[in-house]
Amino acid sequence: MIEWDADFVIVGWNAAAATLFSFFEEEALGQRIDELLRQRQIADLEIEDWMDCSRSGVLREHVGIGGKKRCRWYNTPFMHKGQRVSTLSTIIDITCQTTLSNEELRAQLQSRTQMLKHTTSRLQLAMSDRAQTHEALHKSEIRFKSIAANVPAVLYQFCLHADGHYSVPYISAACEEVYELSAETIQQDPQQLFSLINADDRLSLELGMRQSADSLVSWNSEHRFVTPSGRSKWVQMASRPQPMAEGNTLWSGMIIDITARKQAEANLQKSEHRLRSQTKQLKATLKKLKHAQVKLVQSEKMSSLGQLVAGIAHEINNPANFIYGNLEHIGGYTQDMLKLIRLYQAHYPTPNSTIQTLTDELELDYVASDLPKLLDSLNSGVERIRTIVLSLRNFSRLDETGLKPTDIHEGLENTLMLLASRLNATISRPAIKIVKAYEKIPSVDCYASQLNQVFMNILLNAIDCIDEADAPSDASTQHDEQRGEFQDEPQTKPQIEYIQRPHQIVLQTFKKDERAVIQITNSGPPIPEDIAQRMFDPFFTTKSVGKGTGMGLAISYQTIVDLHKGALEYTQTAEGKTTFIIEIPISQVPPS
Repeated sequence: MIEWDADFVIVGWNAAAATLFSFFEEEALGQRIDELLRQRQIADLEIEDWMDCSRSGVLREHVGIGGKKRCRWYNTPFMHKGQRVSTLSTIIDITCQTTLSNEELRAQLQSRTQMLKHTTSRLQLAMSDRAQTHEALHKSEIRFKSIAANVPAVLYQFCLHADGHYSVPYISAACEEVYELSAETIQQDPQQLFSLINADDRLSLELGMRQSADSLVSWNSEHRFVTPSGRSKWVQMASRPQPMAEGNTLWSGMIIDITARKQAEANLQKSEHRLRSQTKQLKATLKKLKHAQVKLVQSEKMSSLGQLVAGIAHEINNPANFIYGNLEHIGGYTQDMLKLIRLYQAHYPTPNSTIQTLTDELELDYVASDLPKLLDSLNSGVERIRTIVLSLRNFSRLDETGLKPTDIHEGLENTLMLLASRLNATISRPAIKIVKAYEKIPSVDCYASQLNQVFMNILLNAIDCIDEADAPSDASTQHDEQRGEFQDEPQTKPQIEYIQRPHQIVLQTFKKDERAVIQITNSGPPIPEDIAQRMFDPFFTTKSVGKGTGMGLAISYQTIVDLHKGALEYTQTAEGKTTFIIEIPISQVPPS
């Protein structure tokens, strides 16, 4: 049997036809049937007449010679909607039947005719189903073409052959809008498409293709290319591989133009970068504003404190000097008066009764012995007042506002003098011991007043840290607050049992690489990590309202780091004690 379509191209060729005509199926398929018959020199077949009959759709019988064999042909056309779809030729080899009688031939012919009619009926039914299938396939093809034409993507099939070359069996017409290349151009020469791809992306694209071919996983990528007109574009490709015969791999997938999305992403990244830059600038500006605020508050604070200290020092110093200057005269006058009294007692050992009575009432002997001691006490007290006034003046350094060589040990001592009352024993703890480990350090170029303020802030924090560790009950606290002002000698306090822990502050100074180092270590508990990370931030405080503004350590940090170009750090000793380390250059160039 041979089947050929409306264009006379052979589409079916069974094994019997291959034996009869000595043509394998692979050789016959795709050839025109008339050309193949001419090759086999079927001379007695009226081929043109036979073709005409086939076109007209009339069933006729032809007898011809195929090689040295005699054959009978039965051509059955298959129609669909009035048009011939294909023709089925049934060929019977009658070479061996030439010796039979006409009656035998007629009988065989009738039998064969019945069989042929039956076969033809079955073939017509099959061809009807085939025509319906062909129509359904045609409708599917139309539907696919419609989808391919309207879907916002390029549909394609890409084949990687076993020998390494590649082809594009199918690509939708949308490729021309994306790549500016027609589907026919890409199918004929896929290299034209690949040559448009960015060189850097091409390497990763080929690597992804090889990996997909080896593992049969999806082949997805995003890559750049430049169209023939010079437009830069981005596409996203997604496909799935399937193994084919002879080691080939076929991918079916789609390509989407994502140029607009990439441009939007680039614009978004620029906006984010600009926003981050603006945020960074705002943070820097806010930080500067905070620092400026701290400096302003510090300046106002130091100015007010300086004026207050200057006023107090002046007000105290004047009467103190007056008392100090007159105590010497009083002492002289007192000694003279006592000498005179002793002379009277020597020359008039027996005074009258009135003088004797007054002498007894005044306890003249006791007064004479105690009066010099009283004058000495007054002199010590006035000297103490003068020392405190001097410490106040040295601490504030109102007359030394610039950068000048300064003895930092003197600044530490002046600060300790002013904090003496805070170091004394309280109802909840014994006195805080100050341990000094000073090494010889040359005069340091610094702003003495601000540096002293740093010492004051850190020492106050150290004292507060020790006090908080031994915080008493509310009743004890109230009693402690009512004890009064600073006194030279400790008052009598209730007998209590102190918590057995050391209460001391260690001051160490030494020189390191042309820098003066001051370490202040206290015996209080270590600072928690979350607080230590923020304790130099302006206005950050852990103290209750009214007991701290959160500016002491922030001002200290700015004073050391910004003003003195030094360093202020917090650390812990091996025993867990809190240590603040101050480093400032010994010699500095004043700012212009």
